[in-house]
Amino acid sequence: MLVTVGNLKGGCAKTTLAVALAEAGAAKWGSALLVDADEQGSAMRWADLAGSGFRAVTVALPTVDLGRRLSGLDAGRYPLVVVDTGPGRADILRAALALADVAAFPLRPALADVDRLWRTAALAAAVPVPALAVLTFTRARTVALTAAREALKAGRVKVARVELPQREAVARSFGEPPNAELFGIGAGLLAELTRLATRKGTR
Repeated sequence: MLVTVGNLKGGCAKTTLAVALAEAGAAKWGSALLVDADEQGSAMRWADLAGSGFRAVTVALPTVDLGRRLSGLDAGRYPLVVVDTGPGRADILRAALALADVAAFPLRPALADVDRLWRTAALAAAVPVPALAVLTFTRARTVALTAAREALKAGRVKVARVELPQREAVARSFGEPPNAELFGIGAGLLAELTRLATRKGTR
C-alpha cells in the first residue's frame, strides 16, 4: 500500500504523521519505506537523528519523477510506502497522489486552514485517490475543532477519527523513534487508511 501524506500548506505536521505511519507499518509488517519528497528534508533528518531505533527505510526523493525513482528502488517489495510531501509544490504532490492507493491530508483545526485544504483535496479528486483529512494540534472539546470537522464534512472531505493532539510528548518527538503516543496515533491512522484503501479495491 502506498500512502501519500500531503497538504500544500506548511506547518500542519505532515512529517510527524508520515513518520508515525511508516514506523507503525514497519512494526506491523516487518518493513516499510518512508519517502521524503519534501525539499526541506525533514523526514530524512528525523531518521538520521533517530539512528538505529528508526525501523523504516528512508530515502530522499524531492522530485516529480517519483514513479520512475521508486521503481528503480524496487519499492513494491515493501508492504507499506509512505510519501511525505512538502508545502507549495503542487507538481510533486500531484505526482505522489498519482502513485497512491490512499492519501492523508493533515491540517490544523482552524477554518483558514480548512479553506487552504480545498486545493489539495481537488488534486486528490482529480486522480482520483481516496483520502482522509487528519486534524492535528487538536485540543479536545473546542469550538475550533468542532467547526473544522463540520466545514470538512460540508465540503465532502472524509475526516479521520484519529487526531494528532497538541501535547508536549508529540512536540518533543522530532529526531526520536516514535514514543508510545505517537506510535499509537500512527497505528490507528494506518488502520483507517487500510480500510479506506480496501473499500476502494486497492491492495
